[in-house]
Amino acid sequence: MPTSAEHPSIERASQIHNQQRAEPSSKDIPQSPSTALRSTAIRLKQLIAPTTRNVAVTNREKRVGQLSAFAIPPRPPNLPLFCSAEMVEPSPGCFSATAQTFQDGQLSFEQFIDINLRHFSGERHDEDTEGTDYSLARLSWLGSDMGRVSAAIKICILEPGFAVPPVELLRHILLACPSATFQALMSLDDSMHSKSGISVFSNPFLLQIILLVAINYKNNTLAKALADIGPPPPRCILHFELCSLREYTPPHAINREVLAHLIRQGWAIPDQKAIIYAVQSPDASSGIELFRAIVGSGFDLSKNDYATSLPNLAAASGEPQMLQHILSHFSIRRPNDDLILTAVKSRSSGGADMLRYLMNQGISVNYYVLGSSWASSPTDPYDGYGDPRARAEAEYAAGFSGYRKGFDTALHLAAQNGNVEAVRVLLDRGARKSMLDGAGRTPFQRAQQANREKVLDMLRE
Repeated sequence: MPTSAEHPSIERASQIHNQQRAEPSSKDIPQSPSTALRSTAIRLKQLIAPTTRNVAVTNREKRVGQLSAFAIPPRPPNLPLFCSAEMVEPSPGCFSATAQTFQDGQLSFEQFIDINLRHFSGERHDEDTEGTDYSLARLSWLGSDMGRVSAAIKICILEPGFAVPPVELLRHILLACPSATFQALMSLDDSMHSKSGISVFSNPFLLQIILLVAINYKNNTLAKALADIGPPPPRCILHFELCSLREYTPPHAINREVLAHLIRQGWAIPDQKAIIYAVQSPDASSGIELFRAIVGSGFDLSKNDYATSLPNLAAASGEPQMLQHILSHFSIRRPNDDLILTAVKSRSSGGADMLRYLMNQGISVNYYVLGSSWASSPTDPYDGYGDPRARAEAEYAAGFSGYRKGFDTALHLAAQNGNVEAVRVLLDRGARKSMLDGAGRTPFQRAQQANREKVLDMLRE
């Protein structure tokens, strides 16, 4: 573990901070915790990298910082932003300020780890006593998600009776995690165990730290191997409802296969966000693996009309293998005809394989909707119910008043969205260019109104 002499700027940061805390403030209005954290992080950046320019925190920056200093989830009602009795300014070197400084690109990964591990050597700050699930989940959103690692280390120092490992050996293991193999970590762990009797693989609190480093650095092979070692600690970051890992959206998204392993071993709790994340997977195999892990965990798919919503979601943004798996899970023999419209409605590209799958299941390429009722595609562009008179009567019964609801075919939607791949598949399968939508427009006219030149060229052929 590097000494303070090797990091004189960090020692100097603490000295200046203590001096500033002793001086009386000339401000009538105290800073909010988020603004205090931002200004503290800025001071720490300047001291660690003294060659960089000084950053003046203007009044405008402070006001903006009070409103949106961090991308954090909404605060639960009746829960204070900081859960200690007194609102305190985070210290340079504390978990939050270090994570923020790392996020701003002013700390290397090695420096980030060194500063956090100082807590294992007895260093403490005012914020270190804040141990609620919410404060830890909030920390997970900082540091380009490296705040998760800070939160895991913080859980260790909050745990009564936690056996502190040899810091220098733990440091070597953590620095190796971004690219190491499981075998390489085992060798380092054997060295730690022989010298201290402590193993990161048998201590779930330490295992959580190295697992989160592997996840953050996309070392997915290592992360899956670590997740399979055993159950999580009593306080697991991934169990906190507001943890950034449970958002499953960029930049917080986790590899789906890794998430499947985490769920099987109890490290992650499946929820509706996780099932949506599985269904929308661009890689069907990883999506199906995650889907199976969620179902295997006992997640109830019989509620919330999942039998309808999940096939629609898969058709709209997933892969045909995923849709097929979902239909099989719910014992649905044939997909609904309207899925051919769903498959292209929101796609500006792609979806060709989904269209082929749906048409191979017997759905007409010219299928369209009449008002609020689904109808088979006509043999004549003006013939919805056998002849033009029947169509006119149907329009009147539906309350037609100058604009017909529906009548979009998949070709109308794909042409308007400029989805060249989908248009090509539909034309190859016999989609009719003369079909009219509710406003009497052909697919060509829809593409023309949306300035889709490539589609227009295809429709002119």
